[in-house]
This record gives sequence, structure tokens and C-alpha cells, in this order.
Amino acid sequence: MLGEYGDEPGKFRDLLDLHRLDLAAISCVENWLHSEETDAEVERSARVIDFISHFPGSLLQLCPASGRDRANLSERQQNAIKCINRVARRAAGEGIACVVHPNAPLGSVFRISEDYEVLVHGLDASCVGLIADIGNIAAGGIDPLDIIRIYRPLIRHVHFKYRLISGVLAEMGAGDIDFVSIASELDQTAYEGWVIIEDITVGSADLTGKFGVGGTLFADAVTITLLDEDCKVSMIRADSVTVTSRNSGRNALLAGSIEADSADLTYVWAKLVKVQSGRIGDGCRIDRLECGPDVEVSSAAEVGEIVRYNGSLGG
Repeated sequence: MLGEYGDEPGKFRDLLDLHRLDLAAISCVENWLHSEETDAEVERSARVIDFISHFPGSLLQLCPASGRDRANLSERQQNAIKCINRVARRAAGEGIACVVHPNAPLGSVFRISEDYEVLVHGLDASCVGLIADIGNIAAGGIDPLDIIRIYRPLIRHVHFKYRLISGVLAEMGAGDIDFVSIASELDQTAYEGWVIIEDITVGSADLTGKFGVGGTLFADAVTITLLDEDCKVSMIRADSVTVTSRNSGRNALLAGSIEADSADLTYVWAKLVKVQSGRIGDGCRIDRLECGPDVEVSSAAEVGEIVRYNGSLGG
């Protein structure tokens, strides 16, 4: 997600200083499907730990990637917990505090109330705490205020995310989550960490021409038409993503990661793309592609690493 600054923590610090900003946290998102981390997972976490070590006081968010379903749930939960604890212990050795970020897609292994119990029971509380992502908690059918009250000693980071109306995602201010009571509970329990406000596009997003999205673009369907300038987005999560170009590929969509059920991508430059079906077309430059067996990759696309799944995407 850091684009050109991914290997330049000094330059990124200078940029933040220029705008009088602090780095609240940075994420490490992995599948963690096995009881031991893969070599690639260890390498990527080491890079993130090294980067964030240049920002004392910033948190490392550890986020298990969502799968396509919740099959083999107990095994996947235990494997993720083991790997999370190992990463957190290595980070603690460098003076970095970690928090784990449960999320709410249907394939998440930490989604409902019982999952939170399993997660908290298994975490090494000496080196890893919990993120209370209010939108994700509510999407899992849980009252966010209950999670705050039950697990408050572990909560070290908070996200105020999209609201829900009868279970349907909505922009901030349009839903029915009681953020006032949540904020009051945090205040009364002397919470001193960050509260990150995330506003998210929902429904369908049809974007043409230049744009920049610093956070997550979350929608059922995302359609992007590139014109004369590069466009930027940190993360896209959608059922379907389509990116086309009207300028013969003179510009590109610069993305941290894209996760979708189906995608038809052209001139997308991304660190990670996870897609079950579709096409990686001309002009794409992707560091890592995790995809279903039938995803087509154009000979005019550059992909560093391809991991194909025989069935559902892992998570």
C-alpha cells in the first residue's frame, strides 16, 4: 500500500513530517494457512517490521486474509493464531506493539462472537492486543459495545468503519451503529489509543478519470475507466472489479491490493491481486497473484508470482 515508499521509510517519514502527520499503524495481511509460517510470509513480515521500526509508537496490525468459506474452521483458526503470535513475538523483540485485526467477510475465520472467544483465548497477550473494528464487528452479527466491554483490556486500536442498516453496508452517518455510546465507553475506560475513522464507498462505484483513494474502496461492483492520468487506491474489496483504459495504456491504476470474486483488469499495477475468476489483461504489473484455476493471464501482463488454487481461495 505504500507504493514508492515501501522500501523508503526515511522518505515516508519526511513526507509525514511535511504534512504534520503521524503513522498510527501499518498492516501485515497474510493467509497463515499452516501451523508454521511459510518462508515468504516470514520474509514479508520481516520487511514490515523493519519498516515500522522507523516509526516508534506506531502499531503493527496483523490481519488474517479472508477465504472463500469457513471450511476447516478450527484448524485454520489455530494455525492463524500460532502464526500471529510468532510474528508478534518477533516484533516485540524490536520494540513494536502488535494488534490483531479480525474482519467480517463470510470467509473470515474470526467473524462471529464464538470466533472472538477462540482468538482471544489463543493470543499471547504479552505481545499482541486486539483491534475493535466497529463495522466488521457489527457485520459479524455482534453488538460492538459488547465486544468493547468484554475485551476492553486487550483493545489497543479502534476503527470506526461503515455503519449497517439491517445488515446492509452504508456510508458513515447513514446507519444505525451507536458510535456515541461506543465513544463514551472508551472514554470512561481511559482508552488512550487511536480511533481511526474510515469512510467507505458501497453499492457500485463507477470511476472515470483521475482519482485517489487513500483507504479501502469497498463495493459490490467497481468499474474504473482510465483516461489521461494515473489513478491510485490503497485497497479494493468487491464482488467484481473491472478496469479499462481509453488511452492505449499510457496510464495505470496503482493499487496496493485488489480482492474480488471476479475481475477483468487492464493496466493495473498492484502489489497483490486475489481473484477467483476473470482475466489479468494487457499492461498489468502484479507482484503476487492468488487466483482460481481458470483465471486467464495475458502474455502482455507481468506477474511476479502466481499461486493458483484448485478450489476456493485460501484465507
